[in-house]
Amino acid sequence: MDVTLVGRSCERFADHAVSVARRMVYLVTGEHTDELLTDGLRPCDPDATG
Repeated sequence: MDVTLVGRSCERFADHAVSVARRMVYLVTGEHTDELLTDGLRPCDPDATG
């Protein structure tokens, strides 16, 4: 299999994983990840949950 095709497939898989993670953050917090990041909070920050 061509290395370029494998790389593109991995990148696409990672993009889908990021999309799913952003949807989960929205479902749990009710805020978009862009709003969380502009407030200085990181989704993986333990203090971000309250």
